[in-house]
Amino acid sequence: MPDQPERLSTLHTLRRGVSDFKIAHRLVWDQKIWRMLVVPGLLSVLYWPAAFYLTYRGLHLATDFWIGRTESRWLVITGVIVLGLILGGSMLAGAILLHRAFIMTVCAPIWGPVSELAERALLGTTGPPLSIRQMARDIRRAIFVTTILVALSAFIFIGCWVLTFVPIVQVAAIVFLPFAQMFLAGAGFVDPVLERRKLSVRETFHYIWAHRWRMVGNGCGYTLLLLFPIVGWFLAPGYAVVAATVGAVRDEQPGETLPELQ
Repeated sequence: MPDQPERLSTLHTLRRGVSDFKIAHRLVWDQKIWRMLVVPGLLSVLYWPAAFYLTYRGLHLATDFWIGRTESRWLVITGVIVLGLILGGSMLAGAILLHRAFIMTVCAPIWGPVSELAERALLGTTGPPLSIRQMARDIRRAIFVTTILVALSAFIFIGCWVLTFVPIVQVAAIVFLPFAQMFLAGAGFVDPVLERRKLSVRETFHYIWAHRWRMVGNGCGYTLLLLFPIVGWFLAPGYAVVAATVGAVRDEQPGETLPELQ
C-alpha cells in the first residue's frame, strides 16, 4: 500500500510532538527553567476561575432574561437547557481559545528567554542571541501572530459548529475540530523559537504547515495538561513552549544525538 509509510510517518511525528513534553519536563526542573514559568503559570491558574465565573454570570443573566419573558413552563425548561448547552458550551470553548492567546501575549517577553534556556540545555549553545533592543518588535509580532491564530481558531470553531447541523458532514466536523484546534495551539507555542530565529510571519506559517502533525502533537500535550486543575493549568503553557523548542531543535539537528533526548 503506497500510502502506508506516510501514515506511519504521520503517526510517528504526532507522537513525537507529544513525547517532547517528557523532555520538556526534565528541562524545566533540571535546568531551573521553572523559575521563569512562575508568572505565566500563576496567570494561567487565575485565568480559569475568572473564565468559569464569567461563563456562569453570562448563563445566569441569559436564563433570567429568558425566564422573565416566557410564561410557558415547558418553554422555560427548554430554553434553559438550550442556553446551557449552546451558550455555555460556546463561552467555555471561547475561554479555551483565548487562554493561550492571553498567556502568550501577556507573557510575550518571557517566552524568548525560556526557549533560549531550553536550547542552551539541549545544544550547549544559545542559538541566535536574544536582543533586548528587539523586544518591543518581538512583542508586536507575537501579538500579530497570536491574533491570526485566534481568528483562525474562532472561524474553524464556528464553521464546525454550523456543520454539526448538517447530517452528512457532522461526523467529519466533530472529528476535524479538535485536531484543528490542537494544531493551532501548537503553532502558537512554537512561535517564540521561530521568532528568535528572525523568521518572517510568512516563513513562520510555512514552517508550521510543513510540521503540522508535530504541531498537533504539541497542542495535544497542552490540552491534556489543561484537564488537570491547578497543577495542569500552571504547567501547560510553559511546558508547551519548552516542548515546542525541543521539537524545533530536533528538526534542526536531525543527524545528531542530543544528550537531553536520550
